[in-house]
Amino acid sequence: MKLFNLYKYAMLGLIVGSVTLSSCKKDDNPNDLPEVDPSDYVGTIDGFKSTEEIYPTNLVAYFSFDENYADKISGNAPTLAAGNTLVTGIKGKAANLNAGYLYYGTQFNAFKTDVFKSFTVSQ
Repeated sequence: MKLFNLYKYAMLGLIVGSVTLSSCKKDDNPNDLPEVDPSDYVGTIDGFKSTEEIYPTNLVAYFSFDENYADKISGNAPTLAAGNTLVTGIKGKAANLNAGYLYYGTQFNAFKTDVFKSFTVSQ
């Protein structure tokens, strides 16, 4: 008789547990965020289509090298250059310096601040 009661309670617990677990519905959007279409982000890096979209008010110089060597913010072009060519890059064009340089004789106004007394440009 004890075995029958134990079996009865075990079956009842199994039925209640399976009904409880199967009735739960997991929401795929728990924070109720707006729907996103993945096709909107094709060809972008972290949602940005261009470097000019990332903190444009803080951008002091932007060298895209797409058409020429001029800075897109100030329009300053190099006053001296040697050993340089524009080549196809990963995205757009790139500057290829073969023992060369680009010298900008005109100082950028944005660089005439205390913040830029010392800075490094690296690849």
